[in-house]
Amino acid sequence: MNPKILFINPCVRPDTPKKIINVGLAYVVSAVQRAGYEFQILDIDAHRYSNGYITEYFQKNKFDVVAVGTLVSMYAEMKELAALIRRCNEKTLLVAGNTLATSIPEILLRLTDFDIVVLGEGEAATQELLGAIKNKTELRAVKGIGFLENGEYIKTPSQDLSPDLDKIEIPKYELFDLEVYLDASKHHVPAPHKLPIGFEDLKAFPINTARGCPFRCTFCFHAFQGLKYRTRSPKNIVAEIALLKEKYGINFVNFWDELTWASPRDAEEFCDELIKQKIEVHWIASCRSELLVRKAGGERIASKMKEAGCHGLAFSLESGSPRILDSMKKLNTVEEFIEQSNLLFDQEIDVFSSIIIGYPEECPDTIDETFEVMERAKAYPSVGFLQLMPGTPMYELGKTMGKIEDDESYLIKMGDRQDLRINLTSYDDEFLMNYTTEKLNQLSQKFGMGLDDSELIKSKTWRGSTKVRHDNFVEDFGISGSVLKESNFS
Repeated sequence: MNPKILFINPCVRPDTPKKIINVGLAYVVSAVQRAGYEFQILDIDAHRYSNGYITEYFQKNKFDVVAVGTLVSMYAEMKELAALIRRCNEKTLLVAGNTLATSIPEILLRLTDFDIVVLGEGEAATQELLGAIKNKTELRAVKGIGFLENGEYIKTPSQDLSPDLDKIEIPKYELFDLEVYLDASKHHVPAPHKLPIGFEDLKAFPINTARGCPFRCTFCFHAFQGLKYRTRSPKNIVAEIALLKEKYGINFVNFWDELTWASPRDAEEFCDELIKQKIEVHWIASCRSELLVRKAGGERIASKMKEAGCHGLAFSLESGSPRILDSMKKLNTVEEFIEQSNLLFDQEIDVFSSIIIGYPEECPDTIDETFEVMERAKAYPSVGFLQLMPGTPMYELGKTMGKIEDDESYLIKMGDRQDLRINLTSYDDEFLMNYTTEKLNQLSQKFGMGLDDSELIKSKTWRGSTKVRHDNFVEDFGISGSVLKESNFS
C-alpha cells in the first residue's frame, strides 16, 4: 500500500506580491507521479496560508510522509513547521531537501524534527525513498539521502546524475494552481514598461536550462554543489518554451538557473534556435560578465539576443576591488563587467547586477572602487551584505574568526542578504551601512533616480538610456548565490 504523501511549498517572502511556480518541486512531484504515487501539495506560497490555517490543516490531515525543501535561511521557520507537524502526528516521516538539507544535514537531523534529508538532486532519490518507505526496506539502500541511526549520521552514496537533461520530462505544472501563479507572474518581470506588452497582459514562467554551476565562488552555496554542471540543448529549451506558450499563453520567460550559459557558443546557439523557430517571447537569463566580451564575438551575440527577445541579462559585479574579487574566486574582471554592460546597453538590453559589501578586506577604498565601476557600467545595483552561507569557505572563516559561536543560533537569525547580520570587516556596522548608503545616494543622484534613503539598499536597477527607476527582481532571480531554483523539491 502506498504511503500517504504531502509535499509542502513554503513561502520565503510572504510580504511580496511576487509568486513564481517552484520549478524544483515541480520536477520532483512529476517524477513521483510517474513512479505511480499519489500525493497532495500544500502550496503555502501560492495561497499565503496563515499560521492558523496551517496548524488547523495538520490537525485535520494525517500523512505518512511530509516533504519540504527551501533555502537554508528558512531554518527557523522550517524547524517550527516540523515541530508543528510532529505535534499533530508523531509517526509522520519528515523529509527535507534543497540547501536547507544539503548544506546542514546533521544540524537539521539533530536539532529539528526532520527524519531524513535528500542531498543534491532530488527526483531519483525521492522516488527511491518512497519505495523504501512503501516496502519497509532499509534506508541505507536509498542513494542520495542522510538520516540518523542510533545517534550516528548516515550518508548514503550519491545518486547517479542524469547526464542528459534533455531526457528529463518537462514537469507537469498543472499539478499546481497555475492561475494563481500566472496572475502573479507579472510581478517577476523587471522593467515591464520597456516591453511591448501591457503589464496586465504579462504571463511569465520560469524555465531551468541547466543544473549547477562550474564555478566555486567563496560566498555561494547551491543544492548542486560539487556536482557536474549540465545543460539542456537549445532545441530542447525552445521546445519547452513553445509548449508553455501553447498551453498557458506565456509571453515572458525567466531562465531560473544558477548559470544559464557558460560559453558564448551556447548562448548564440540558443538565440539561433529561437529565431529559427520564430517564437515570439521575451526573456531574461543569468550569465557571467565575460560571456559577451568583444573578443568572443559579444557584439554579434548581443545583437542576436535582442532579435531573439532578450529583455535583460543578470550578471554580478559583486565587487569593484580586484583584491576582493580574488578572495571571492570570481575569475573575472571589472573591465569585462563594464565592457559587457555597455555592449548590452548599446543593444537596449537591461543589465541586472548585484554587489556584496562586507568581505574582510572591505574598506572605504574598495567600496569606492565598486561604485566607480557601477557608474562606468551605467548600472544601479542590488546591494547586499556578505551573508555567510553554511557549506561555504566564508562561513568557515566566520567560525574561525569567532563570529559564529553556535551554528543554530546563527541559522535562526540568518536573515536576507540586505541584512547585516555578521560583520567580518574592521569597521563597525553603523559605518559600513552609512558609507554604503552614502555611495548609493551619490549614484542615485548621478543617474537622476531620485531615490530616498529608505529605497537605496533594495533590489533596484537602472539603465542610463531611460533614467527610469523600478523594482528589480535580482534578489529573487538567482544571482549572487541564490538557491531558489534547485531541483530537489526546492
